[in-house]
Amino acid sequence: MNRFICAIFAVLLIFAGIQIIGCGGGGGDSSASMTPEELEVAAVVDSFVASVRAENIDDAKKFIDSNLYYYRIGNIIERGPEFETRLKNFFDAADIVDFSVDSMGVTVSSEDFAEVRGRLEAIYSFTGQPEATFSEDIRIKLERISGQWGLTEFCRDATDAGSAFPPLP
Repeated sequence: MNRFICAIFAVLLIFAGIQIIGCGGGGGDSSASMTPEELEVAAVVDSFVASVRAENIDDAKKFIDSNLYYYRIGNIIERGPEFETRLKNFFDAADIVDFSVDSMGVTVSSEDFAEVRGRLEAIYSFTGQPEATFSEDIRIKLERISGQWGLTEFCRDATDAGSAFPPLP
């Protein structure tokens, strides 16, 4: 009889644990409503963001497709290697205090194509200049090539309007 009661108690504990985890812990975690594919894409963008925050160009390059279309202010379209150079120049010239993409919305249109919209926020300082804040709504398109997600388009949100990120002195 004791084993039976212990087994019931264990099942109830497991069930209660699943319920707590399934609710997102009650902290308003929006990822609780995301599909596994959307979570995978959000994780790639989060990893890219972490690379930028750490000013690690080699790590950031892992997420930038060489065919990336980067829509820059002035109706200028640059490709992946040019964007990587622009990002490296930013890392070389600035100290990044914080960098994030907040209010991220992820749309997976097929198993190989996705889009992320969010609010890019950066706090940085260029040598000898006061701390600055940069903020803009962005759109990032991603494509899965050979099993790996990569950024294939980067621009300001709503249109293909030019992005001012990364800022330069």
